[in-house]
Amino acid sequence: MSYLKTRNVASFTIDVDSRDFRTRDPDAVQKAVLTQLAGTRQGIILFHDIQPSTAHALPGLLAEMKKRGFKVVHLVPRETATTLPEYDAQAAKLIAKKLAAAKGSLTSRAVTWQQSDGKPDAEVLPWATDSTTQSLPSTSEATNEGATVPWYKKWFMP
Repeated sequence: MSYLKTRNVASFTIDVDSRDFRTRDPDAVQKAVLTQLAGTRQGIILFHDIQPSTAHALPGLLAEMKKRGFKVVHLVPRETATTLPEYDAQAAKLIAKKLAAAKGSLTSRAVTWQQSDGKPDAEVLPWATDSTTQSLPSTSEATNEGATVPWYKKWFMP
């Protein structure tokens, strides 16, 4: 946790699990959330944005939460996360290669990787290495060598 703090990375958990991955029924998602909120009366709710049940449950859920006095808030970072230049360079190179390979395909707006299967020539993201073979940078390395850049400019593409 102290290492993440040096990189301006916040850590938090959820209080309510929508369990939206278990059902295709929007009503079941809404019921699961409202039941849990009845006990907690507040907290961070976990939803999976790829689930159709979530997309269909949200309008009714938000209306019901408002009716019950809940407020939806937007979490905003206090500071910009600090990236590590060596990882930025490696990621930029891999992303450029993937984008070039995807040109003209249906996946031109996304970049995906298979995790290494142990083959020596497999592409591996720099942060996806075995933690037993690579240690995290020291606090001084993270703060002195890291450039402060908005995380969304580094990892998300338009």
